[in-house]
Amino acid sequence: DNTYGPITIPSNLNYPSMVAAGGAHSVALLPDGTIQCWGRNNFNQCTPPADLGVVIDIHAADSHTLALESDGTVRAWGSNEHGQSTVPSDLGPVSAIGIGANHSLAVLQDGTVRAWGYNHSGATDVPSDLVDVIAVTGGAHHSLALLSDGTVRAWGGIDGESNVPSGLQNVVSIRSTNYNSLVLTESGEVHAWGRNWF
Repeated sequence: DNTYGPITIPSNLNYPSMVAAGGAHSVALLPDGTIQCWGRNNFNQCTPPADLGVVIDIHAADSHTLALESDGTVRAWGSNEHGQSTVPSDLGPVSAIGIGANHSLAVLQDGTVRAWGYNHSGATDVPSDLVDVIAVTGGAHHSLALLSDGTVRAWGGIDGESNVPSGLQNVVSIRSTNYNSLVLTESGEVHAWGRNWF
């Protein structure tokens, strides 16, 4: 669906180092740490803050955008209906970020996780014993974390998207859709679980 132009790549987009796709907008991170955005902008999700610093990571969701600056600061803009764009004021230096449909996640430098925004089915209820996290991602109602030992933890969800397969290990990358979780292992295997309607 290109109603709002999210798949019409700008002609002046040159050599992005990273891209992210939201509900109806797209974001590209450029080598100089600036970002370029196109597509739907009804909540200003394509209008980054004027004082945005040097960005090293980007994520896009239904109607908000999340960025990690080089100094460990998290910035968010766009829809804030559920507080997903209100970064906690006491959020310390962050090493990684992730995003759900209407919630945001951050991995602190001590390996713990903070989450804020829409909390349907517990998506932002981070387990109290969750430590040693290196990456996070989210869906519509769940969140997923990759630990430094190659295991995965998940919480929230309404259709099995947090039911991590028993014995899953040696994971190197995690992704999620609204109602699914996917992982890649170091041997090149892909595992997926959650809603399987289609």
